[in-house]
Amino acid sequence: MLRDVDAVVLGGGPQSLCNEEDRNSLSGLAETIVKTDRPVLGICLSHHLIAYAFKGVVGKADKPEYGEVEISVIDEDVLFDGLPKKFIVWESHSDEVKVRPNVLVNLASSENCMYQAFKHRSKDVFSVQFHPEVSHTMYGRNIFENFIKHVRS
Repeated sequence: MLRDVDAVVLGGGPQSLCNEEDRNSLSGLAETIVKTDRPVLGICLSHHLIAYAFKGVVGKADKPEYGEVEISVIDEDVLFDGLPKKFIVWESHSDEVKVRPNVLVNLASSENCMYQAFKHRSKDVFSVQFHPEVSHTMYGRNIFENFIKHVRS
């Protein structure tokens, strides 16, 4: 399925992994994420899906985030290379990763959400809770550029 692409960016959506029907409909994609050897960047719902695919737990957020939120970068790694330690992102979520799977390293957090960004320990799999594709997210374009630069290296 992914043989003819260099990398995959998976966006958000209205589904919720807290809903069994949605979880079942996304299970094939979760399996593909685990098996692929291609770089992956997941956004919002796909951040949850990546955590779920690697045996994490997703649940309803204690404090849903909508609109502007300040994140704190814990580890620059690939996605946040050269970016400030704190900046504003655009959020739209009522679910969040509750339990981080051991294979994912936490890269960023916010006041209300412990897991704002991940990288896989051994695969080129990355994800963010927020929306880098919208103009309201500071450095969103840089995040995409950092991912593409990594894919091409």
